[in-house]
Amino acid sequence: MRNFKTTIIAVICLLITIGAFFAVKVFVLDDGKDNGGDNPSQTPSDKTKVEIFEFDKEKVVKIESKNEEFFSLYYADGKWNSKSHTEIEIYDSSVESFIDDFCGLSGYIIKDYDSLDDFGLKDSSMYTTLTLEDGTVFTVRFGITDNKESYRYITVDGVKDTIYSISKLSADSIIMTKKHLVRMEALSFSSDYNPSYFIIKKGGELMLSAQGVYVPAETEDMKDTVKWTVTEPIEIAANDDNMNNLVKSLRDVPLASLYDGACEDISEYGLDKPTIEYSIVYSSSSGKKESKSIALGNKTKDSSQYYCIIDGNNSFIYTVNASYIMVDITLEDYIDGKLFYDMYTDLSTVNLTFGGKSHTMKFVFGEDKKEERFFDGVFVHDEDSYQDENLDTPEDKFNHLLASMYLVGITTVDSKAPTEKGELLFKAEYKKIDGKVITVECYKRDDTTAYLYKNGEYFGGYMKTAERLYGDYEDYGIKGALEKVIDAMK
Repeated sequence: MRNFKTTIIAVICLLITIGAFFAVKVFVLDDGKDNGGDNPSQTPSDKTKVEIFEFDKEKVVKIESKNEEFFSLYYADGKWNSKSHTEIEIYDSSVESFIDDFCGLSGYIIKDYDSLDDFGLKDSSMYTTLTLEDGTVFTVRFGITDNKESYRYITVDGVKDTIYSISKLSADSIIMTKKHLVRMEALSFSSDYNPSYFIIKKGGELMLSAQGVYVPAETEDMKDTVKWTVTEPIEIAANDDNMNNLVKSLRDVPLASLYDGACEDISEYGLDKPTIEYSIVYSSSSGKKESKSIALGNKTKDSSQYYCIIDGNNSFIYTVNASYIMVDITLEDYIDGKLFYDMYTDLSTVNLTFGGKSHTMKFVFGEDKKEERFFDGVFVHDEDSYQDENLDTPEDKFNHLLASMYLVGITTVDSKAPTEKGELLFKAEYKKIDGKVITVECYKRDDTTAYLYKNGEYFGGYMKTAERLYGDYEDYGIKGALEKVIDAMK
């Protein structure tokens, strides 16, 4: 029996020993990723992630970093300057992000190891050094990555017999490259600045220029906005919603990478004639102005990104994710091409000419706010006096016709006015209660389009006629809507 018990105890001890061995052998980090390394000496001594540095990042006055290039930066006169790359205009926010990443570095400790050679750290020439204003120096030296390239091994000067395993992403963020010196946001601007001028070019040719005026919110439940006027190729009101949404989307576009930091020929990237170029001028309340621009060239081989340049600096080629920036846009998306859209309550009479015939639409608004409508002198029944709830009332059809007329507008901008007017296809003379008269006219351009005029002046473009003039009632075609009203008045 004693021998049996002894055997059992021996087996249990053996199992515990084997289990302990494999627990160390297949150690997994607490973030769910393998620590990468088949060599047992690469296993962290403690699976708890530790903060490597603790210092006031506002006190950093000097940065040096050596990888394939050597970088030397110093802080003076309230901004960052470069000793090593004097040709580059340093963007302070990018340098500050670099310092933030260095200051927030964390990793796993490896204390028990055979040789620095195993980690590529014995004679490493890669390092980053930060110096504080009191002379304190922090230096990280970089070794190799693990087998899965998930982690990189580092040492810190002054910390003896300790190797840290940090994520490769963290390591890359503190190995300085040119992208850490320049702006990595395309069209960012200070919160106290508002867009005041906007230019869009496509294929090197001007597509649109517009001026914006900042309009503060009138009430607490409203938002500040910018009202836009297109100035070229024609002068016309802008579609403010579309324009402001485009500007906002551009402001938030991040650059993916600095692809080429010493470009000699931008035509290699299709940037000699950019696919599209956005330029925005921002103005502050004090009158200061900032200009920002981004020009997109060819797509990368996998079509996921565009090559681009920022602020006209041809020396630096960036990439931007194609899904983050709008390219397939038209001028018509950003103009307000409608010729008349005043409230119907401001109207007294509308004289309509269509298909060679004239009609009159009259509005009467009583003191009791009762509304009455007349078509060719005949009273238009309202909903209360019309019996069939399942059909549009005569008043509905009357309103539908007016809405169809309001949709007359530019579908294609053409800044060149025609030398002569063709056949008159449509005319609406809107007489307002205050005595003002606005006249909208459509003259035949060809079999499918018509030139537009407002108060006798060419409006800067033409309209497709098939749907707008000759479309069905359901499509808000004037022909279909007019036929419904005439039929309802019988």
